[in-house]
Amino acid sequence: MTTAALNGGQKPGRWRRMISAGLWLRSYDPSTFRCDLAAGVTLAAYLLPAALGDASLAGLPPEAGIHACLFGGLVFWLFCSSRHTAISVTSWDHLATSHRARLMENVSHYSQASNEYLAALQANGLSTKQAYGAVERIINAQSFMLATNDFFLYCAVAFFTLIGFVWLTKPKKKNTFDMQNATGH
Repeated sequence: MTTAALNGGQKPGRWRRMISAGLWLRSYDPSTFRCDLAAGVTLAAYLLPAALGDASLAGLPPEAGIHACLFGGLVFWLFCSSRHTAISVTSWDHLATSHRARLMENVSHYSQASNEYLAALQANGLSTKQAYGAVERIINAQSFMLATNDFFLYCAVAFFTLIGFVWLTKPKKKNTFDMQNATGH
């Protein structure tokens, strides 16, 4: 559906185009409120415990996880449509999975570096299972960090490509200089 169709056939103003919630709230169908409420409660039942867990894993107070969850949700609600949210999260998750697979290829019994690292973890008091768990957590964290870097790199490439596209498509200025009425010094 186009933005003009969401806005009652009128082209939306600059601020309404930037804040996507301003476009779809005007055409919201109240008959779907019960389903939307159930979806919101379900999402909150998942997100709030996850935010508490993420904050505790990061060594932060639980309130920090809740604040981050609520602020991030508000930003996405205001500035992104569900299509943009789903594409960005799915792309980031697939990038992280790809990086995790490539990083896990290097952890084997035949890798001297991984064996030395596992031995050092075990020398510090971890069992074999705990040492492998620590390595897996490190690899997961690094794979998501690499995915974040890749995602921002792809966004930067798209941004600069669009700058070039906008530069090439800008209208040419009309020359309003009149040679017959021009006077010189």
